[in-house]
Amino acid sequence: MIGEAGKTAVATLVERTSRFLVLVPLTGRDSLTVSEAIIAAVGPLPATLKQSLTWDRGSEMALHKDVTATGSPVYFAHPHSPWERGGDGNLN
Repeated sequence: MIGEAGKTAVATLVERTSRFLVLVPLTGRDSLTVSEAIIAAVGPLPATLKQSLTWDRGSEMALHKDVTATGSPVYFAHPHSPWERGGDGNLN
């Protein structure tokens, strides 16, 4: 999510069954910043909460292979298919 005037940003990680939410503050919106922040946020979570990630398509997700290397597979929602990320979309 991008804040007012694009000055702030936060990534939202939502577990689809329990709706457990992790807010990941971002210092930038580039792929390196986003991937490092996601890896740091997901690291301490129990295995049951990090089975996979489904992301939007965007340039900030370019380093998704770095996240996958931590053991959490990354899937991408199809273009114009918001229902594939329904839990996160509804929460936002």
